[in-house]
Amino acid sequence: MLKVLIRYSEVALKGRNRNYFEEKVAENIRKSCQRSAVNLKKIRKEYKRLVCIFEDSQDKINHALRSVFGIQYFCYIEEINCDLKEIENFVKDFLASLQMKGYISIAFKTKRADKKFPVTSVKLNTRFGDFANLCHLKVDYSNAPITLFTEIMEEKAYFFSEKIQGLGGLPVSSGGRVLVLLSGGIDSPVAAWNMMKRGCSVDFLHVHTFRTNKEILSTKIFEIINILNQYQFKTKLYLIPYATYESFVSGKIPQKYLII
Repeated sequence: MLKVLIRYSEVALKGRNRNYFEEKVAENIRKSCQRSAVNLKKIRKEYKRLVCIFEDSQDKINHALRSVFGIQYFCYIEEINCDLKEIENFVKDFLASLQMKGYISIAFKTKRADKKFPVTSVKLNTRFGDFANLCHLKVDYSNAPITLFTEIMEEKAYFFSEKIQGLGGLPVSSGGRVLVLLSGGIDSPVAAWNMMKRGCSVDFLHVHTFRTNKEILSTKIFEIINILNQYQFKTKLYLIPYATYESFVSGKIPQKYLII
């Protein structure tokens, strides 16, 4: 069983409607996991965070989470009770394991979301530094190869040493629907992707030169849409055959006005 801590991007800055955006992030994580056949057991909401519990491989989990807008970063965590003695014992064991692996330096970064916890973040880092010195590890905040992150919540403490970057932005479908004119070039797919990142659900309109809409199946348009749909979960494609219009206006308007 793997536990993953998820930090939001802009969602954390929302005020009274932050809960709506948080629910959208959680909903999109579920959809992404379902589409990628990732075994997501549970999502638990914390203060400006989500904790997801998986029974699957890290590669599959990473693929699913990297497709969800609104995630600033995610990390695989160790979760223990928010008790000072348990926290200190965990850190001592972690440092001893680093010493066994040949590490010579480490850095510490602690966030105390629960201000009722009796020891401040700075004092915790100082204690951790003392433990590191006992293990002959140098505390180096500039060049250490590994950083131990600690997040103190109301009931639990989370530890991790790696942050995996997410897509940022806002969760898809939190900002309404838009229609993107989709050509075969690069500009319109990039525009669609950026609209998704701003929370929009994107539908597509494609004008083509074939006689019928069925002929579009053999072009790259569907491939482009399938790639874009990795970042959203359903879409509509509207097709307009240009040939009908072309035959209607042929010889009736000057050639220089055809594109307009």
